[in-house]
Amino acid sequence: CAPLFDGDLIYVQTCRGELSCLRVKDGSKVWGTDYQKNFKVKWIVNKAQNEGAASRRGYSGTPIVDGDQLICQVGSAFGAGVVCFEKRTGKVIWKSQNDLASYASPILTKLGGRKQFVTLATERLLGIDPTNGKLLWSESVPTRAFRNVVTPVAVGNSVVAASHSEGMIAMAGKGSAGNAVRKWKDAKLKINLATPVVVGGNLYGFAEKDRFISVNADTGKLNWEERGFGSFYASTLTDGKRLLVLGQLGDLGNDVDLVGIHGEETAVDGDHHLVAVRPLDTQRTLQQQRKHRLVAGQDSDLTLRCLRDDRVRFALPQQALGRNHGDFQ
Repeated sequence: CAPLFDGDLIYVQTCRGELSCLRVKDGSKVWGTDYQKNFKVKWIVNKAQNEGAASRRGYSGTPIVDGDQLICQVGSAFGAGVVCFEKRTGKVIWKSQNDLASYASPILTKLGGRKQFVTLATERLLGIDPTNGKLLWSESVPTRAFRNVVTPVAVGNSVVAASHSEGMIAMAGKGSAGNAVRKWKDAKLKINLATPVVVGGNLYGFAEKDRFISVNADTGKLNWEERGFGSFYASTLTDGKRLLVLGQLGDLGNDVDLVGIHGEETAVDGDHHLVAVRPLDTQRTLQQQRKHRLVAGQDSDLTLRCLRDDRVRFALPQQALGRNHGDFQ
């Protein structure tokens, strides 16, 4: 999993579930724990065995800091599916649930008037009160191989999750006690690995069958889809204005185009050409609009840069880039 920095401390978690808190200044160890030894997590030696996820292929979800707490998806079936530690000492504050750990990372968000820890475990999506570990709600999200990977995404008073088996599902906060109920579900919007991002109330991400999709987060309606990013995976980043899309066979210096958003939705086609599309225009898809190539010095209403070989190969005039044009440099 990705290391987690918090002030003068850094938290690292190995694929076998060894969690360590280190000092940033010199790397010295402050405290640590072993999920197998201390929480009875069973490590699956036979990788072909259809059981567990993180305990079979390795932990990849990053823990999360909440004030003085560090909350982790430990994945123990003995009352420690999720464990909250005192972040500076490693003292266990609370343990909750019996869910096995998936590959997804958790988030902190507010649903139904309550701040909560939301995580996608191997077989369900759940919200937990971070102060005491109480389960607030849960929704079944089973998979054929216990392989939930996509990190939940918070959108207002809702959270959206997705899997390669169940498709995409949205849970909406209800009332003021932290409850959440299903808002919508679409089994056709299957996502295996890549967590989508949110811009302007729409979700953007790579779905199965070589589809880069835009979905209305409020209704679950598919706005548009585009092909040409590869058959398995493409990752997406955003600063709230632009999308940075990395295809499965590329790297940042080779196969990534940076696209700016100023009033229109934009995306990148499979040949690394830049194309623009209106937000909810489902009739004129990206595929149909590929003739609308963006060239340096044109389409000055869009913030646009194309990165190749670690160099900016072309850019629109400075006045078109705006003050935050260096966010992705």
